Amino acid sequence: MTACGGLDEFEEVIVEEASIARTDGNGINGPFSPSFGAGFSDIDLSQARTFENEGISPDDVDAIYVKSVTLEVDTGTDDSRLDQLHFYIEGMEMNVTATGQSEAMIAELPTPVAMTRVANLDVPPMLNLKPYATADSMTVTANVRLKEPRGVNFVLRTTITLLIDVNILGQ
Repeated sequence: MTACGGLDEFEEVIVEEASIARTDGNGINGPFSPSFGAGFSDIDLSQARTFENEGISPDDVDAIYVKSVTLEVDTGTDDSRLDQLHFYIEGMEMNVTATGQSEAMIAELPTPVAMTRVANLDVPPMLNLKPYATADSMTVTANVRLKEPRGVNFVLRTTITLLIDVNILGQ
């Protein structure tokens, strides 16, 4: 959306993956936090291309909202019968943390888990992430409940789309 020829809001997409090893039933029991890549740690949105390209500073940001979160499973087999979330995942919750801020849930996988390769997570409405994003460091974590046993290795790919609302008129 544009206003007076300038940018009023834009989306920023963060994609990360975590590899999960196969188990014979003696693996991880209960919730665990997968090791996603560095994209979910120390998030600095001021370094995002849209900020740089449009000359937007963090002071111009009015609000940051989670627009959507998707979770995808990939066994690397190219077999749609195996690439289904419900075979491997019982549940998932994603949280955001930052220095000086309380931990907040940003997304939760609906249960029962879909019999699909990709699922949309439920996102709480109107959770403003600006206080997290403007703190010293913003980190997104995930708590995943896995099913046992899991006979294949797989990758969880998580995509977070943020909606960033900026005040370009200085009002």
